[in-house]
Amino acid sequence: MRLFLLLFLFFVVGSLSASDLKKLNLAHSCLQKSMVFQQQRKMDSTEFYLRKAMVLADDNEGNEIYCQAALRLASLFLYQRKFDSARFLNENVLKLSRENSWKKTEAAAYEGMGMSAFRQEKLLEGITCFQQAHQISSELGDSQGLSVSSYNLALIYSRLSDQDKALHYFREALSWSIKSGNTSLEQNIYLMMARLFRRKNRMDSANRYRLLEAKVSHTKLTGNKTASYYLSQAEDYKEHLKWTAALKNYDSALVVAAMNQDTLMQTNIIIWKAETELYRKKPETAIRLLNAIRHTTNQLRDRIDYETYYKTLVGAWKQKGRLDSALYYMQQLINANENSEVRHKQNYLMELRVKYQAGQKESEVIRLKNQVLQGELEESTRRIQMNTLLGSSFTLLLIIILLVWFFFYKQKKDKKIREKEVALLQKEKEATVAQYLLKGEENERKRIASELHDGLGVLLSSASIFITNLDEDLNPEREKNLQKARDLVDKANTEVRRISHNMMPVVLSRFGLKAALEDMVDKVSDELSVELRVKIGKGLSETMEFMIYRLTQELLNNTLKHAEASEVDIACFLQGDEIRFEYRDNGKGFDMKEAKKSRGLGLSGLRNRVEFLKGSMHIQSSPGKGVLVQVLCPNVQPGKANL
Repeated sequence: MRLFLLLFLFFVVGSLSASDLKKLNLAHSCLQKSMVFQQQRKMDSTEFYLRKAMVLADDNEGNEIYCQAALRLASLFLYQRKFDSARFLNENVLKLSRENSWKKTEAAAYEGMGMSAFRQEKLLEGITCFQQAHQISSELGDSQGLSVSSYNLALIYSRLSDQDKALHYFREALSWSIKSGNTSLEQNIYLMMARLFRRKNRMDSANRYRLLEAKVSHTKLTGNKTASYYLSQAEDYKEHLKWTAALKNYDSALVVAAMNQDTLMQTNIIIWKAETELYRKKPETAIRLLNAIRHTTNQLRDRIDYETYYKTLVGAWKQKGRLDSALYYMQQLINANENSEVRHKQNYLMELRVKYQAGQKESEVIRLKNQVLQGELEESTRRIQMNTLLGSSFTLLLIIILLVWFFFYKQKKDKKIREKEVALLQKEKEATVAQYLLKGEENERKRIASELHDGLGVLLSSASIFITNLDEDLNPEREKNLQKARDLVDKANTEVRRISHNMMPVVLSRFGLKAALEDMVDKVSDELSVELRVKIGKGLSETMEFMIYRLTQELLNNTLKHAEASEVDIACFLQGDEIRFEYRDNGKGFDMKEAKKSRGLGLSGLRNRVEFLKGSMHIQSSPGKGVLVQVLCPNVQPGKANL
């Protein structure tokens, strides 16, 4: 029994597969027939077989055949000015080609959508579609696709009057058309480039491309391609109001169309010829031409250029003064537009009906698949719930660990911050104490200097006066001893003044730092050649002035005692909020390592002063190369502590 069931199922599946394959072969046969009828200009039969091929291919998942038929039908709709229907089919092809990664078919769909937008004057949308097709063809290296997309982009930019871009894409299209051997497109490109150069008044280039186009037309073009050439020539002459030349080219195109038995082309040429006669102010000739094709226009209906047909009749009867006839044909034009819209909607409904039937079959398959997927979905849901629970637990545990780590990390960081704050406060306290110690030292120096000068100095001066007054009453022996006493008192008085002056120079306190430094330099000018450069205003505190004065005094003393120098350069400048001091001599110098060990040169006290004032002091020296001392210190404002 089981073997019988298996054989039965195998037979059913095989029958279904054979039936599907037969339908696909039938769809391919319909596609081939449509191509034959299209070559014979039998557009109704072409459309019928294309629709049949699409239905058969869509029912049996023949997406490739469906796309080929849909692209050809969209091209036919575009020729018939059914732009929305053409766009609908191209969008379907675009969707299928993306699903199956058919890049070449995707590029063709973009080309079709771009042509629909171009014919509807939606130029920016057309540029977007053609650029997509151009990019895909470039990725594939498809020379045929690149030539077509470049040509279409050139046409749009020409319509937008962007002549530079139009020429760029025309040249690109010409290069690709020559590579792909597309002589028809090559001829059209030559023609369009000649027209573009003529608009730019570059007649030499225009004539050159005219000759190239004529050469291609003479050697390689036949049939309807030559008719297109004559029609392009006629349109060109119409633009320049050369009606007679335009009519001659229409007649030549009409002969070619008659040779090819293309009734539709012949009818349209006669309509355009009648329009030209109307422009020549010959309404009778225009009416006669249109009346001659009235029967044909009724058969072809909306496939001809009926808008030009009725507009020409309206214009001709208006020129003849027959407003009633003009009004009649105007109404015919309105009715024709309405009928075209109705037929368009009917075709659209037919397409929707076909898609609906296909959708019903697909919905049944989807329903069966959904039953299978429902069980898989429930199982997946349970797994997801379990995974979510585990993931949530892990996440919660991780958050707790992070919170604990952050707590201890914050405590450690807060402890370091507190330690830094304590250290900073300690440094500020030390700096404040040092500032007040320096201030107290200065005040103490002032007090001692004042007492030496005003107290002891006055007493010594008085003693000298009294000793001088005793000269008259003394004998020579006592006078000799008294002279020795007077010399000692004068020497003591001079020494007191020197000590007082060194502790707090009078020039510094009365006239400022610059004058005090100049006075100091004058005193040693006999022994040294000193260059003094000072640029400091009156914004320095007494502490800063005294520190710089003492530093200069100490360095000069060292130079005089130890350096054996002949030249000294002293510079002191105020730059912004900083004081820069430099001292340089050409003496014998010293070894820095030995100096650091001995802490000599009497500069340790000055170095401490500089550091207390948050400055820096750098000494450079080596044996035989003199000494360079650099001090950089912030300017402590008068009355403020440099904390």
